[in-house]
Amino acid sequence: GIGEAANTADIRSLMKDREWLWGNKEQNVGWFIQRGLHLVEGKEGTGKTRWIMDLARRWSLDMRWPDGSKTEMDPDAKVLFVASDSHWDQIAMTAEAFGMPDENVIFTGPQNDPYNFTNIDDSSTLAMIRHWCTRYEVGMVVIDTLMAASSRPLVDPQEVAWLVAFFTASRFVQIVEGVQ
Repeated sequence: GIGEAANTADIRSLMKDREWLWGNKEQNVGWFIQRGLHLVEGKEGTGKTRWIMDLARRWSLDMRWPDGSKTEMDPDAKVLFVASDSHWDQIAMTAEAFGMPDENVIFTGPQNDPYNFTNIDDSSTLAMIRHWCTRYEVGMVVIDTLMAASSRPLVDPQEVAWLVAFFTASRFVQIVEGVQ
């Protein structure tokens, strides 16, 4: 049968299995959890992409997180951008200004077609995300921005369910930039 209803002790027990990207493992609290889907929301020009690039810079250069805690990610782990806002140049120039290794910031498009694969409604884009996450150690996938990456009405929770299922089944952290 079904058994007993889950209670708060059951949930606390499951919480012990969390793998934090940035957080306090002993206290089981933090900012980003492995296999988590996180939303960064803000108006256009408020620094969402730059903030995400700063996080990637911190692990790439073995610096501390903004709260002073140690980054425990592999410095060679990559940030994969689904640059659906078509701002590859901004990302490339920010990575250079931050002193990040070029190979640590990658895009869904291959070298012979770098500006492609930005529509997450297209199965080929999802296949490219899977491909790069299998080929490389990807620490974070960033969809920048969600509203430009999909034509679905993503304000409807049922429409978002497929996206959540795809990304939370992965081993990497995902950051989705929302409203502009």
